[in-house]
Amino acid sequence: MSSEDMRMSSDREHKTALAVQMVESERQRQDERWGEQRHGMPVWLAVLMEEAGEASQAVLRLRTIPLEDGHRHRRRLAIHALQSEVVQVAAVAVAMLEHINDAIADADVLPGEVWQ
Repeated sequence: MSSEDMRMSSDREHKTALAVQMVESERQRQDERWGEQRHGMPVWLAVLMEEAGEASQAVLRLRTIPLEDGHRHRRRLAIHALQSEVVQVAAVAVAMLEHINDAIADADVLPGEVWQ
């Protein structure tokens, strides 16, 4: 592996670690706020899509801000808002996956308890 490949790999690993850390922090915040959530899959999907909708709205708001220098602060705020929404989408997806993993690991769980 070339030194450039190693640098790019290290950079990607750093970016991934930061993203995972942000999602983990959001998961902790969610658990502190609502406790452990156990929903059927339709409810999980509704929550996930609601969060994805908020991320979509953040993208649309960002697109309405002019690119000129006079709007840099507004654009920066909008980018941070988008980042926050995407972290929330990822955290809800992780919570949903945790629930699925628990259901798979729990031999006593009946399919209807989780999947409906």
